[in-house]
Amino acid sequence: MAEEVLVKDPLTQDMIEAGQELAQILTAVGYEYDALFWLYTSEANMWRLTIVSSKVKDGPLKAYAELREALGKAPTTSWNLGPFGITIMGPDHELVESLAGASKTTDLSNQRLTRTYINWVYIEDAYVYFISNSLKGIPVVWRVEDVDKAEPVKFHQVLPPDTSHEH
Repeated sequence: MAEEVLVKDPLTQDMIEAGQELAQILTAVGYEYDALFWLYTSEANMWRLTIVSSKVKDGPLKAYAELREALGKAPTTSWNLGPFGITIMGPDHELVESLAGASKTTDLSNQRLTRTYINWVYIEDAYVYFISNSLKGIPVVWRVEDVDKAEPVKFHQVLPPDTSHEH
């Protein structure tokens, strides 16, 4: 009986640099966004550069049209993400809220998260450039990293500050 093995596409240094370049371009042309990260999903066996923007509230087509218009203002660049390489999410997406909550207690800037749960949200693999402090985050109750490794996982319980002695 033959088994099919899926080989995961790697996150390359060129991809990381392309995301950094995109962040600089978006900032230079005035495109408002609250977070930027690469996100891998095994369902598609694909990395997608994810932009978090409140522009999604007016509809995804309008958000992508505004992104296309903003990128049209940019000088020619060396990066090429292809037609399906960028995703725009709203700030109220559960993944974004979990990342925003985690970023309140841990600096996620330029960090890779692999096989990680933040509260109930599973992140198979991600590379976070930044998460804005202005994003509403879900308070992180628990976080587990490296859930598939044979060795013990890192478990972080995040407790609220003790305010019982304050009046």
